[in-house]
Amino acid sequence: MECQLELGQVVVPIFYDITPSEVRYQRNSFAKAFSRYEEDFKGDTNKVHNWRKALKEAADLSGHDLHGATYNGDESICIQHIVKDISNKLSRKSMISGTLVGAESQIQAVLSLLMMECEDVRFIGILGMGGIGKTTIARAIFDSISHQFEGACFVVNVKENQAKLGLLSLQKTLVSEVLTVESVNIADEYGGIDMIRKRLGSKKVLVVLDDVDHQDQLDGLAGHRNWFGGGSRIIITARDKHLFRDCDGTYSVGLLAEAEAIQLFSWHAFRKTSPNSDFQQLSQWVAQYAGGLPLALKVIGSFLCGRSMKQWRDALDTLKGIPEDEIISKLKISCDGLEDAHKQVFLDLACSLIPGPAYIRKLYPEIIIAVLIEKSLLFESSFERIAMHDLIREMGRRVALQQYPRKRIWLHEDIADVLTENTGVEAVEGILIPLKSDAEEDTIHLSNEVFRHMKRLRVFIKPYHMNFMHLCAHEPINFLPNSLCWFDWSYYPSASLPKDFKPPKLVGLIMRCSYVVNLWKESKRLNRLTLLDLSDSQKLIQISDLSGCPNLEKLFLSRCTQLVEVHQSVGALKNLMSLVVEGCEKLERLPTKLQSESLEILNFSGCRSLIKVPEVQQNVNRLSEFKKTYFRVSTSSFEHGNSLSYIDMCDCIHIEILPTSICRLKNLKFLYLIQCSKLKTLPENIGDLENIEGLDATGTAIWHTPNSFISLRKLKFLSFRKVPRTFHVHDLCSWGTCSAQLDLNFQLPSVLSFFCRLERLDLSACNLFDGSVPEDLGCLASLLELNLSRNSFTYLPKSIVLLKHLRYLDITYCENLKELPELPLSIMKLFADDRFALQSIQKLPTMYKELYMVSFANWKMQEMWYASRRESSVLQVGNCQKEDMNAMLQKILFSFLSMMQLKSGFDNEFQGGKFSILFPRSSPSDEVLWWFNYRQTHSRTISIKLKKHWFNDKFMGFAMYCGLPFQLPKLSRARHSAFSLCLGFGIKTKLVPEQASLDRPTLEDIIYLEVSNAVSSDRHDCFVFLQFDKTKVYFKGKGKELFSVNSPNDYCRFEASLDSRISASWGIRPLYADDIEVMRLKWKSQLMKQDS
Repeated sequence: MECQLELGQVVVPIFYDITPSEVRYQRNSFAKAFSRYEEDFKGDTNKVHNWRKALKEAADLSGHDLHGATYNGDESICIQHIVKDISNKLSRKSMISGTLVGAESQIQAVLSLLMMECEDVRFIGILGMGGIGKTTIARAIFDSISHQFEGACFVVNVKENQAKLGLLSLQKTLVSEVLTVESVNIADEYGGIDMIRKRLGSKKVLVVLDDVDHQDQLDGLAGHRNWFGGGSRIIITARDKHLFRDCDGTYSVGLLAEAEAIQLFSWHAFRKTSPNSDFQQLSQWVAQYAGGLPLALKVIGSFLCGRSMKQWRDALDTLKGIPEDEIISKLKISCDGLEDAHKQVFLDLACSLIPGPAYIRKLYPEIIIAVLIEKSLLFESSFERIAMHDLIREMGRRVALQQYPRKRIWLHEDIADVLTENTGVEAVEGILIPLKSDAEEDTIHLSNEVFRHMKRLRVFIKPYHMNFMHLCAHEPINFLPNSLCWFDWSYYPSASLPKDFKPPKLVGLIMRCSYVVNLWKESKRLNRLTLLDLSDSQKLIQISDLSGCPNLEKLFLSRCTQLVEVHQSVGALKNLMSLVVEGCEKLERLPTKLQSESLEILNFSGCRSLIKVPEVQQNVNRLSEFKKTYFRVSTSSFEHGNSLSYIDMCDCIHIEILPTSICRLKNLKFLYLIQCSKLKTLPENIGDLENIEGLDATGTAIWHTPNSFISLRKLKFLSFRKVPRTFHVHDLCSWGTCSAQLDLNFQLPSVLSFFCRLERLDLSACNLFDGSVPEDLGCLASLLELNLSRNSFTYLPKSIVLLKHLRYLDITYCENLKELPELPLSIMKLFADDRFALQSIQKLPTMYKELYMVSFANWKMQEMWYASRRESSVLQVGNCQKEDMNAMLQKILFSFLSMMQLKSGFDNEFQGGKFSILFPRSSPSDEVLWWFNYRQTHSRTISIKLKKHWFNDKFMGFAMYCGLPFQLPKLSRARHSAFSLCLGFGIKTKLVPEQASLDRPTLEDIIYLEVSNAVSSDRHDCFVFLQFDKTKVYFKGKGKELFSVNSPNDYCRFEASLDSRISASWGIRPLYADDIEVMRLKWKSQLMKQDS
């Protein structure tokens, strides 16, 4: 209690098997104890008195009483509340730390906008100029409330990282951090959007997008509320208020008032919230001069900290000569006061000569980094990474250009002079190849002696990304300076490094996509080399002797397709942490033994020619990721990997049994056995993997689970599907082994209630019959995705309706299924056979308000598929009778139009009045397309000019039709999705205003369509309806918010475009109520003609 009084520490009393009143009044056991203490300390009565007083004070505090009304003796609930309580107290404590002085009121203002008690998804914007504290506020809020969410991610420097790494990299970061997985595999930006929607759509998440400068970044990272689960909060910081027009609330960060400015300045200058008495007047002048800009106050205060009165006056006299509007120049004083060694490191980092935050401390002395952090020129971001504010970086670059010209090269106009003209190269210490520019040549042609006179060059960086300028050399590079500390040249043009290149201070050597055949012939002594990355070097044959690199930590050789051997010296590297040779198809030989005790990652995935895996040092205890494929697995592979959390054994086509030692890996979370086609059983003690969350046994020969399987109670993803994830009807004849499995059916555990955390279940083509799916299917309370396609049951358990979180269901190609089951109200996407189309199209949208897409499959192809499995003979698809689909499509269209009249089916604001139907066919139907009065063929885009008064009381919305050719998606190692690799595409729609109404925003939306990942047809018909109701407009202003349109007739054009492929036929029709009546009469007339 003294610590609480004197140090301000927080005390949380916990009453375990005792009541607060017993403690407060010292009754029962306390009374006995104090009687003894009073006897023992007769000479010091104050001591016992103070003990009694402390206990009474503690009992009066708000605490946790195990046997009180809140917990009723339940220890687990009590512990959960204690953890939450302490977490909240720690978070609130961090909110008033010194770095947030002056920002408390602004933080509270943003928190009030978040409305944490509301279960809706809310987007909040934080607006302000650079350096005003947007990121500080967002970070403080993130740190204080992130524990209240199922997942959280702070995406830093969106603008800068998109320019360097691309939007796809940011999408991967967002998904992996929210899901707390090490990495995710996403093919492209559209795949990233799809994964965000699917994987985060059911989770309550907190996402901060920091420093956004373009709408495309928002569209790709947080394009719509329905991408995130209820209660989610998306916080965006930006300098452009137009990016916030779809937000639920926007907070504009203002400059600090004078009192707050003095507080913040004092914290950095004096390490307290008020200035020393002698410095009060000077501190007030600084606060006024900085104009309330937090960054300027922070930097100037850090610079003046610990200096004398005279030094203060001299520095402030310098500041007086600078125009007040030049914020960057105000910050320059902090750089001018640095020692030269510190200054040079700061300028290196400011000029982006940064190989990566993880390696800054390996290149520069720790003491210098600490000083720069103390001076507020650098700061530590998440995961202890070093970062720099934009204004500080701009200030540093100006200093570098003015005081040290030609020492650091990063501008277009200087690059050409240095690398082609060789002018002024003697002083060059750092080169960063810049991004391409429209105004400049994007390719630089080098001579083989280009570096001959750069004797002081320390850092050379040519980034991997294709957005940077290209370097082209027609002859091998003959010389590289031995002064280099960091050499990063993606697409390095020569077959090897120069013979005399022996840089003693080299820390990183990165040559991705290089033309290197062999780095060097003889061993080189590179004691400081930590990172060697030759990934995607297609001509690399062997890795040279690395015995001279004793401190090498990471060796990356992914996708070096000609690599045959990795030198035995790699096995002796004591500090090696990562060895990655993924995709090296010709790799035959690795070191026989890996002796490093620091190993964390081993990845041999895709090494088809590799037979034997190296033995791992017995006392290694840090290994967390293990990937290998295409070869036999020995028991010893897992003997010493107690910390393994990830094992990928995909395509191990020879493995027939898993070693029982795998079940000793108590920390294992993910086990991938995809296409281990000879694997027939799981270990009997598989239940010992008590922490496993993902098990993918797609394409294995496993048809039953061991008894201990029910112990895997933390499973979130489970797949035993028996066919490839995506295939075409023409591939049916290649499945020679399928027929042998016809007499088998997969046996699930008889009780499913043990798997209450399961979110995704894929049992496609498991030959499930009636009763194979347990009746307690509805007990899977967390289930989001269920794939039961290509099975033999006639009905599904009625309890499926109890899956209250189920959003995606695939029951395509279940030829014996008699009717569609009653589904839970949460269903959003349904994949079913087209034979159910006519009976379901009109009623499904009215029964299930969340449903926004139905994708049908052609069950006739299923018959061919089953025939091919039974006969195991060559399938002659061309001889198969093909049904004419025109009549069916007309029926579908009529049902679709009738369904549109039921506007009550579109009251769901969550999906914004969208509904789509996909239908497979093999031949075009001009009769269907003809009904859509705006048509286009063989085009990605269709645009229609709307009539002058197109919007009236009878206008319903826009009906669209497009015919799409089948296109197999690129296969990837997508994880955790029962619907992975669906044939997905998007239609972007726009409503464009007239020239005279340019103050109106262009309204956009994206409609995502998918086809089941089953046998796919040659063509798909897509019917889409976009409702347009003035009272609840379903178009969005560039992405998220339902935009209020008071005058729809101010918009004159409607556009639709496909994201990635050409439509053979397009059609759009602005739909009015009368159109449907006309269509109904026409339909009746056709029926009468057919009857006659």
